[in-house]
Amino acid sequence: MNAPSQLDFAQQVRSERLAGLWKITLALSFFAAWGVMILLATKASTDLIAAVAPVIAIVIGCLMTRSYLRQNKYTTAVWCYTLGC
Repeated sequence: MNAPSQLDFAQQVRSERLAGLWKITLALSFFAAWGVMILLATKASTDLIAAVAPVIAIVIGCLMTRSYLRQNKYTTAVWCYTLGC
């Protein structure tokens, strides 16, 4: 029986940390969305697209990260998280 190599163990640890990181980021993005909605409610002159687009990008990046981590595609998951956030 083959023992897992140090590289496999390190990859697993990084993957688990990224899994926790995208969850925290997603939760914080909901607070950001709440802040954007409060801002939009108080100032009617604020551009809707400019205010909402970053939050949408973060949510999409987090959900794509989750999807690729479930498929064991760590490198692609890292890129999705990086580009989304």
